[in-house]
Amino acid sequence: MTLEYWKDYSSYRVIAKRSNISHTSCIRNIFLIENILIKSGIFNLPEKKDLTKNKGTNNNLLAIDDTETPIERIKKGNYPHMY
Repeated sequence: MTLEYWKDYSSYRVIAKRSNISHTSCIRNIFLIENILIKSGIFNLPEKKDLTKNKGTNNNLLAIDDTETPIERIKKGNYPHMY
């Protein structure tokens, strides 16, 4: 289930349905496996301070566009009529 979740990023409900277990059990099982792997120390990501150190490698730039755009809504009274 954990591998399926990581591979497809399917919802917990879909994975639970495929595995024929409850939604809650699916979440618990995936979290359990993730925590075991994290505690093993093999699969940990580097710490933030390690990522910020320049180790003589190429510096990469990450840009994120977080511009807000207004939501287009139908104006009051302009709803399409269904006849």
